[in-house]
Amino acid sequence: YQQGFEQQARRNSLVERKIPAPRGLIYDRNGEALVRNAPAFQVAIIPVRQYQSDNLIERRIKRMEIYYRLAQMINQPGVTAGDIYTKVFAKVQQGRPYDRVVVADNVPRETALVIQEQALAMPGVVVQSIGSRTYPYKDLLGNLLGYIGRIPAGQEAQYEQNGYDRDDRIGLAGIEFAAEEQLRGVKGKEIILVDASGEELRREGEPTPPREGHSVRLTLDLRLQKIISDALIPAMRLRNSPRAAVVALNPRTGEVLGMVSVPGYDNNLFVQGISQKQWQAFQEDLHNPLLNHATDD
Repeated sequence: YQQGFEQQARRNSLVERKIPAPRGLIYDRNGEALVRNAPAFQVAIIPVRQYQSDNLIERRIKRMEIYYRLAQMINQPGVTAGDIYTKVFAKVQQGRPYDRVVVADNVPRETALVIQEQALAMPGVVVQSIGSRTYPYKDLLGNLLGYIGRIPAGQEAQYEQNGYDRDDRIGLAGIEFAAEEQLRGVKGKEIILVDASGEELRREGEPTPPREGHSVRLTLDLRLQKIISDALIPAMRLRNSPRAAVVALNPRTGEVLGMVSVPGYDNNLFVQGISQKQWQAFQEDLHNPLLNHATDD
């Protein structure tokens, strides 16, 4: 019996799993929330939990069938069976078969639920919820707040040195970028005992809880921002002006109370995954909506 227990223990492994930290919020000077935290869905594959067989050809065929099926269900540009295979193979080559390999981001909730329901027929496939953002004021504050997104290609190693994981969301523009260190928070962790197939058996010990990111309060007055925008846009139409900017300062302190840049952009587009067509339209727009005309023009 002792030998059997020892063999079982060798087949089991302890895996550390990170617990995401909620991102801090951004408020105006009066305490009005300018952003909201909201869940987003990812589809991932745990390599060690995929279909197993001693027959290598059968194993390869079955796994590719699952990749094809998954790609059809996700139905996103850039998510093909070949892409999924490449990502999973790379993770295995790194010697990290227990790590989750994200194969699709920003999956619609309805699609995520369908995949989750059919996961038993697709060994290794998991659906996970991650922290994301929504921006209720869209182009009114788009240039000012910026947006979050995945770590840019080629910069993963640099961010990993600072404690990030490759699939983390980071501030990429505006206040989200400038205040990244304050907003990001500190991840927690838990230790999970898994068997040889990657099945989770139990949690070991007490988890280390995550620490929420610090919130940031701006000197901006949201009410004044709306007043400026409501006055500026009709005046631009009257004068047939394609772009303009207004900055309102407190003359005694120099605080920025309002900053409107027109044309602007809806920063939700970037969080949800901007299409190539929309990105191209931004790049070809002579009046550059992605530029904050109040500071950079």
